[in-house]
Amino acid sequence: MRKILKQLEEFFPLLKNTTLPAMIFAVAVLFFYAGEPFSNETLLTLNAVFYIAQGLIFIALLIFNRSKPIFISLISLLSYIIINALKQSYGAEFSTTEAFHNLTTLAIINFIIFYFLPEKKFFRTHNIYGLLFILLEFSLIEHLSNLNITLIPTTEDLINQINLLLFGIVLLCLFISFSYSGSILDSGLFFAIFNYGLGFTYSNTASGQITFFCAGTITLAITLGEHIYYTMFHDLETGLSSRKSFMQHAKTFPPKCSLGIILIDDYDRLKKIFKRQGIKNIVKMLSRKINEVETEAQIYRYEADEFVLIFRGKNQKEAFDRVETIRRAIASSSFGIRGINKPLKLTVSGAVTEQKRSDGSAIEVLLRADKALQKSYRFAQNITTKA
Repeated sequence: MRKILKQLEEFFPLLKNTTLPAMIFAVAVLFFYAGEPFSNETLLTLNAVFYIAQGLIFIALLIFNRSKPIFISLISLLSYIIINALKQSYGAEFSTTEAFHNLTTLAIINFIIFYFLPEKKFFRTHNIYGLLFILLEFSLIEHLSNLNITLIPTTEDLINQINLLLFGIVLLCLFISFSYSGSILDSGLFFAIFNYGLGFTYSNTASGQITFFCAGTITLAITLGEHIYYTMFHDLETGLSSRKSFMQHAKTFPPKCSLGIILIDDYDRLKKIFKRQGIKNIVKMLSRKINEVETEAQIYRYEADEFVLIFRGKNQKEAFDRVETIRRAIASSSFGIRGINKPLKLTVSGAVTEQKRSDGSAIEVLLRADKALQKSYRFAQNITTKA
């Protein structure tokens, strides 16, 4: 029964993360088909909402130092501005110009490139190259358009069909990706890009362009806010609650509870051998094994090499048995690492202690368990200690 509940818990976050973006998308579709053509006041209002939302996105990304969404946002903003400029220059014929076809093709390609960009801090040197790359691409659009050259050298109707096919392939890749990851950011980016794609498709009408570009940007802004809040209290590598979350919950644990620590043995040595990506995979595998063995405790990734478990309503003996079961399960398992032919054997060490009446919070309990673990760790590994 616990395994079934665990599987449902893994499914419902995916459903939860897609609900709001899907609702915004549905409202945009209904709004467009029910209200088109829009009045000038409506168009101006949506236009203002679009630019305000874009501004909020950039401010949030700069404050919280996130890189991945800023490229998607920048592409959509530049595309929106260029489409409006083409409309002013060519009128109703803008959609037949080489500039529009090239813009559509590059936007689709850029969306998939930057969607799969690893989530890193924005203020890094390589991100400057990413921004320069986008600006050079949009300069290329102008240069090729002046030469009457399209990136897809064929007839106008076939260009549109190829772009639709490319967009369909991109959406399929993005759908598979966010279905697998289940992350807030990936699901939100999928629906944002879906909206932007429809904004290109219906750009021949002012109502369609502004509706879907606005919906995409609102989706991106809301998703970004949810993602930033989530990352404050969760570890992105494992999906477990973070150290900050533990600190927030420390005073809310019941009087009768026990705390366990699980420390990855030889973490520094493993990190040197398997490098950054390898150690990430090791931590993920260990966290999955802990979740698989222990289905009731509240688990936190407290440090890079340390997990903290809260056993509500359990005494020290019961908690010791639980942690010892985890330790034995890991020690008896073999783990596969990409690029390594032989299975990897890993061990962990543990410590448990019970909350006392004199303890002010779970932080004091943690310090006592950690002290006992460090004391025993000097002499032996792959053991569980009572504090």
